[in-house]
Amino acid sequence: VIQSVKYSGDIAAEFEVKVFSKIPDRIEKYYVDEGEVIRKGDPIARVVATTIEQGVKQTEAMLISVKAQESNLAVEFERAQRLNQQDAMSKQQFEAVKTQYESIQAQVQQAEAALVSMKSQLNDATVTAPISGIIGKRYYETGDMANPAMPLAMIVKMEKVKIEFNATEEDLGKLTVGQVAKIKVKAYPDQIFEGKVYKISPILDPTTRLAEVEVLVDNKNGVLKH
Repeated sequence: VIQSVKYSGDIAAEFEVKVFSKIPDRIEKYYVDEGEVIRKGDPIARVVATTIEQGVKQTEAMLISVKAQESNLAVEFERAQRLNQQDAMSKQQFEAVKTQYESIQAQVQQAEAALVSMKSQLNDATVTAPISGIIGKRYYETGDMANPAMPLAMIVKMEKVKIEFNATEEDLGKLTVGQVAKIKVKAYPDQIFEGKVYKISPILDPTTRLAEVEVLVDNKNGVLKH
């Protein structure tokens, strides 16, 4: 005896990733639009980062300054070491020069770390794709203010799609993971797509007494849309 059940469901991407801007500023440029293919690492948008750019320049100038001081104090410290070895300088004078030199070395390290941090923030002004896929949605337009709490874009992977539906408690006994599913969509009324049940929720909605079921369908030709 062959048992079958019939449900209406929604098509969803197998994977979707929302991409955010770390910088709360104006969107200077979008490099992609909805529906376009994007590769991992490709730019999605550029956010204005004038303040950060100024910070990088200031930190670079500070680093040049402290490195110059370090170079001068290095010469002085080498001289102090020679005089100290020759007992031609008091211990107190030597320790003062040594402390100055160690202090400027620490300042150089701090400035270098600050510059690395500022450049990292500047790199964040260009938001890139964390995965390859398709731009499923853009949440802003060029000129809008980016909010770190709201995504710039959503990337979807559509090589496979999920068909999501809610099954009744009575039908759950007829459904098993791995079971073949036949799918029809309005856009292609004469075509039947084949997938497999790959997830059945173990929990029933307490109000509706329905359980979520997902069917995975190959979509390498991209005909099934989100």
